[in-house]
Amino acid sequence: MGNHPALLQKNHRGELRGHPASREIKMKIALAICPFFTNGDWPPLGLSCVNGALRAAGHETVCFDFIFHGFQKHPDPVKLNYHLAGLGLVRDDVLFWLKPELALWSLYKDQAPGFKWDLGLDADNLMRAGVMLLGLRVAVREQARMVLESRPDAVLFSTYVSNLLWSLKLAQELKAAAPDLPVVFGGPGVGLPEVRSLALALGFVDAAAVGEGETTAVAIADDLAGALAGSVAGVAVAGEDPAERPVGPLLDLPRPSFDGFPLPGLSLSDYARARPHPFLTPFFRGWAVYCSRGCRNRCAYCSETAYWKTHRTLAAPAVIEEIRRRPVDETDGKRYVLFGDSAINGSREWMDEFVTAMAADPDPPVMCGYMIATPELDAEMGRAIRRAGFRFVTLGIETFSARIRKTMGKPHGEEELFNAVLSLTRAGVNVKTNLLVGFPGETEDDFQTSMNYIRRWRETPPAERGPGWIYFDAGHPVRLEAYSRMYRQPDRFGISIAPRPVPDLPEGLAHLAEPLAAMFLRWDAPGRDLVERRAAEMKGLAAAAWAETVGTVMAGA
Repeated sequence: MGNHPALLQKNHRGELRGHPASREIKMKIALAICPFFTNGDWPPLGLSCVNGALRAAGHETVCFDFIFHGFQKHPDPVKLNYHLAGLGLVRDDVLFWLKPELALWSLYKDQAPGFKWDLGLDADNLMRAGVMLLGLRVAVREQARMVLESRPDAVLFSTYVSNLLWSLKLAQELKAAAPDLPVVFGGPGVGLPEVRSLALALGFVDAAAVGEGETTAVAIADDLAGALAGSVAGVAVAGEDPAERPVGPLLDLPRPSFDGFPLPGLSLSDYARARPHPFLTPFFRGWAVYCSRGCRNRCAYCSETAYWKTHRTLAAPAVIEEIRRRPVDETDGKRYVLFGDSAINGSREWMDEFVTAMAADPDPPVMCGYMIATPELDAEMGRAIRRAGFRFVTLGIETFSARIRKTMGKPHGEEELFNAVLSLTRAGVNVKTNLLVGFPGETEDDFQTSMNYIRRWRETPPAERGPGWIYFDAGHPVRLEAYSRMYRQPDRFGISIAPRPVPDLPEGLAHLAEPLAAMFLRWDAPGRDLVERRAAEMKGLAAAAWAETVGTVMAGA
């Protein structure tokens, strides 16, 4: 039975599509993700979740993993974008979006050829920016052509703070070629209202999806006209805040689908053929799964609660079923799995059930992901984690100082943390420990506490360490993320937040000054002048520890 004429709506080409009241809704949605800090070796998890939800709801999708495409076909602008707008460059700026002024320059430089832009870059990096833009123009022109050849009814982008520049440039190219094609941005890149406001003010992003991607994407496809008018919950349009879309149990969401990745005409095998990537690391290697959304911790420096208000877990049997659906590697017959969670072990009850069930597998997968450093990671749990298949675990320790960790809102410190690390390495699990410097109130004693535990690892005999090793990812200055507790309660943490000068804009872009100014903030705290020295010292000690204890083992891991 065909669609009844009364239940039809026209897409941007004037073709009739199903109306939400029809049970035969069929929209063709292009799903796109642009290069950011991952390396395109496996399909993206977030977009795969949206892909599965749209297909389960009866819509057609066509997938564009431009991370994969960018690294394969346009590596130079990808690498230069990372260099010019990377997380490691953030110092005293409040983090809403990485280098929004660089994004505006890339979007409007051609329209204002005589205008002198202030990008805050030295001469060498200005030259790199020019080279990046030349390559970016070529890349997005090709990518826009690929999207338009698929003749979609709308394009949904998966965005992050690190891929907004590329995403906006591609959206601009799409709108130049097809002005009536609806373009919707989703993901954490537009999760904050200030970023969303600026993106929507540019004129080539029609709407922004906020919240749970699966349900919001289906609602958009079910009622595209309503979404573009701002009448669909979870969808924002220019000048309007979105109505909140409630979240439900994770078990109710459709499964992720990797069908259609990485690009039209290619298959999942093309990911394997493109490896190994030069940035490949064993701590972020494998087919992505998730067991939770949100985090049980409420760390002062983290903005997670701006996106997820609660911590929800997916039933362990459902996670195990997802893991078993992931393909085995064509080269060695192993199944590699990467957990995309903020913390896998947010629930001890869930963790016990999961590792017990996975340990019964005679050939468990090779798994990696983030965990919370806690006394619950004792010797018994370390062995259980290893039997379950975990080989690489990242621990967000941030500092060994119990005093600073208490201020951060992170329980436990010092010996409890070191023992948790040893429980993993002694079981044969390799550990990456993240360590920060410069948290407000950090004293030299606090700093040296972390340094002493790096030294202690170097002095620990191999027999006491066990077969696992530690990589200290250390010396990174703490960032002030928008909507973190530090940002919302600066007085409590002894920091100051003040506006920073907004760069001049070309004539015709004055309407962007206000949304841009909302993000142009910088912060300061007593002792910030010591951060660079401490960062350099800790990085040097961590590098020495790595060279002594492991050498080149990571290259062959």
